[in-house]
Formats: sequence, structure tokens, C-alpha cells
Amino acid sequence: HEDLKNSVNTSDSVSVVKGVCRNLKGDNHTHGTMVTGVLAAESGNKVGIKGASDNLADVIAIAAGDKDASFSSKDIVVGLKHAMRSNAKVVNMSFSGNPNDTIVLNQVKKAYESGILCVSAAGNDAYRGLSCPGDSIYGIGVMSHDQNGDRSDFSNYGADKDVSAPGESIYTTMKSKSSNSAYSYAEGTSFAAPIVSSVAVLLLSENPNLKPRELKNLIYTGAGGKFSEKYGFGKINAKKSLSYLQQEKVNPTSVELNRTVVDTYENSVTGV
Repeated sequence: HEDLKNSVNTSDSVSVVKGVCRNLKGDNHTHGTMVTGVLAAESGNKVGIKGASDNLADVIAIAAGDKDASFSSKDIVVGLKHAMRSNAKVVNMSFSGNPNDTIVLNQVKKAYESGILCVSAAGNDAYRGLSCPGDSIYGIGVMSHDQNGDRSDFSNYGADKDVSAPGESIYTTMKSKSSNSAYSYAEGTSFAAPIVSSVAVLLLSENPNLKPRELKNLIYTGAGGKFSEKYGFGKINAKKSLSYLQQEKVNPTSVELNRTVVDTYENSVTGV
């Protein structure tokens, strides 16, 4: 795609089908192209749109699943292992699934422990309940709200979701057989998640040494830090998150994290 050709590291991008990792030759399903556009469409090239990460993301595309968008837990694990080998700092996971998928949940924990923050879609079933991988305490689950700031009717929500981001009327890149310059509107938590991933990228551009728990704290605090089932810790606010990072010290505050009140000091959440 014309707006992604300079944003995606094609040499390290892969597809994973039936647990086998191969060099990526294209998007089998336009969903990946649309998600990537929200995150990393090139800025300043005088075409198309501007991705939320503002040219700061070095994207490795990991396409898990076949041409019918069918994938297994093993595909996700293999994809995460590739991200770990590639020294990724943020993994955007625009899908949601079985909350009891311990195979994926264990790999998300390993990624977190290796220094990777996984940012996942909450799901689009208007469901109050658990989903994987977004509800893992080792990542961030992203709900959707509309242009007015109201929770999207389709968005999953609940006590284990983390933050909310715009997920309606998102104009982004798309795959087309006849053109490399196709764009379309999209909606869903799949397109809210890369906005939160972009905030993590912006924070890392200021301080590449931030750990996943520090990124979580900055994102939560920037969003308001007060928990509700409707919006998690609040609506994403990149400017405020960056402001907290740029302060020499974040004032101690109480943040309700996974229904537990903990103290935060200097961009670090104790107990995570």
C-alpha cells in the first residue's frame, strides 16, 4: 500500500499459518492492512492519511491465520515468539477470544516479562465479561468510544478492561486488488487498539527504556486513572501521558488497578 510501504519492515514481517512462520508476502485479509494504517500510515508523504504513531513506529507485521482469517492459539504464540526475537517493545493484538486460553495468556505474560507490552482489542460483542488476551494483567485491553466520547454500542466492557479509545468512523488504509491507494472507514475495538499502541510508541520515543508496567501506568494516568467498567481507567489521552512522562516525578496518586488500589510513584505501579 502506498501509505505503508515505508512504515513496515518487510524483511522481518511474517505470516503464521498452522504454527508455521514464513516471510510475509502480503495481507491475506484486509483487516491487517486497516489496523496497520491506523497505527503507522506514513505522515508527510502527501498522500492518504497520517498514522497515530506519527512516523515513530518501525512496524513488523505478523499476520496470524489463513486467508479466511482463521487462526489458532499456536499461531498467536508463534507470532509473539517472533516479536520477542525481533526485540519488539509493543505488540498490537487486534483480536479477542476465549478468556480461558491459557496457552496465549502464558505467552502474553512471557512477552511482558521480556519487556513487551501487548495491547489488545476488547472485542465487539457488547459483552460484559472476560476475553483473551486483552484482560490479562500483563497487557492492556482496549474498549471503543465514539466521536462524542460515549462507549460504542458494540464494544465489550467490564471490570477487567483497561482503557477506551476512538473506534468508530476510523478512516484508514485497506487492501484492494485493483489499487495500492485504497482507503475506507472502519469501526471496532480492532481499530481502537492501535491508537493505544501508538501512545505507547510515542512514550517510548521519549524514553526507550520504559518498562511495560511504566507504560501501563503512564497510559492509565493520562487517561484519568479513575476506574469504571464503561471506560476502564479512562479515555486515552496521549498529550497527558507524555506530560506525565516529561515531569521529573509523577506525584504519588492512588490508581485502582484490576480492582485493587495501589500507590504509583515515578511512573511505576507497584503490584503489577
